[in-house]
Amino acid sequence: MARCGCGGSDRCSCAVVAGDRVTVEGNGSPSSPYVISAGEDAGAVETGAGLTGDGRDGAPIEANVSSWPYEGCTVDEAGGQVYVDATGQLRGEPRSLATYVQDSQNVTYDDVDVPGDYNEPIETRTLTIENPDPCREAFVVCEVEVDIDFNLPAGSGAAGGILTDEMQYFANTGSGAANDVHGQVTKTYNRTIPAGETLEEPLQIVMGRGTGGATYNRVQSFMRAFVFVL
Repeated sequence: MARCGCGGSDRCSCAVVAGDRVTVEGNGSPSSPYVISAGEDAGAVETGAGLTGDGRDGAPIEANVSSWPYEGCTVDEAGGQVYVDATGQLRGEPRSLATYVQDSQNVTYDDVDVPGDYNEPIETRTLTIENPDPCREAFVVCEVEVDIDFNLPAGSGAAGGILTDEMQYFANTGSGAANDVHGQVTKTYNRTIPAGETLEEPLQIVMGRGTGGATYNRVQSFMRAFVFVL
């Protein structure tokens, strides 16, 4: 900053006041001109965590980032985003979530006749699966199991399954009754659930090909869902 004043003569004088980290040499005369220079730290600013550089030439202020370590892809192809929240803090992508839900039922009956047709629906059970993430779609791996107890008189047969798939068939070719004949079957498949929504996933139990007085007296089922939000 220069403060100048003129007296009664036609010559004026100036007083030069240097700012912070700035030096002034000379008196402003022809033989001693002003020389203004900045110190080594002039223009530097104090930075906090997560930044590098101080703003001077050759040391620009930059984000303190790591090198991309993945050889199979580039940061342009697979890198996530960084965001600013309502308080001015930097935030990354939503965190990954994983959860698990299951239900099982074991129901007994008083010897119900097995239907004669193929894949007749006997019961439909449901599992409530929630997507816990309000932002992203969930990927769900569903696993269901069914175990049916058949009573098979001599010369009879019966089948059971899941949805439209007959998954087991038992035939009694002997001369005596075979009671509580059973085998556990499993099916695995996937579903997706939109952000923040709930899926009522059905399990339809089917039976058929009942002959010779075949009956069933118990149906046990398991429904499991593995929920992933990535």
